[in-house]
Amino acid sequence: RDILPTRHTMKQYTSYVHLQLGSECVAYTYATARSILWAYNKGITDKETISSNSFSPFFIYYRNKPLDDRNCSSHLDMVRVGYDVLNHGVAPIFDVECPDAWPCSDSSNLCHRYPGKYSMDVNKAAYYRLDDLVRVANIEQLKQALVDNMPVVIGGFYPYSLEEAGAVWDPKSAEKDTTKKGHSMELVGYDDNKYGSAVE
Repeated sequence: RDILPTRHTMKQYTSYVHLQLGSECVAYTYATARSILWAYNKGITDKETISSNSFSPFFIYYRNKPLDDRNCSSHLDMVRVGYDVLNHGVAPIFDVECPDAWPCSDSSNLCHRYPGKYSMDVNKAAYYRLDDLVRVANIEQLKQALVDNMPVVIGGFYPYSLEEAGAVWDPKSAEKDTTKKGHSMELVGYDDNKYGSAVE
């Protein structure tokens, strides 16, 4: 096994952050992961170009939400969504949300409808399937994945301190996940020299 470097980041391959409206965080993290992989594989670090070629959170959410969810309030299963993106891919954001719907415009929320031609988007998404999904079991595997330029999707219940965090979230070991709120996030790097070891 390689000796891991003390820090590594893929932040240079990220798009602008798209703000979510409802319970779409799992869809957003997978769309962001696919966007990072696209930029990395193309060697593109210009944020404007990456953002213009990023992938659709709503396409992922729409495919995995319950049929009766008309306001994006359902929490998605991370594993199920991962396999959906692995097997079927994800459509580009400019084929689904943009230019007329959130997050490209605040004039329309898509939770109650799918814009455009779904069958065309499904066909295009197939070109953007993932090669593989890898489950990491510990911090060393997580770091290795990042060093191998694989963004890492994480999720779980979190304590109140996450909502109050500024630039750095430093959870206390005695804290409980008292909010009973789940959240999914994208890990794009780590640095063993910051804050006693941190992920980004």
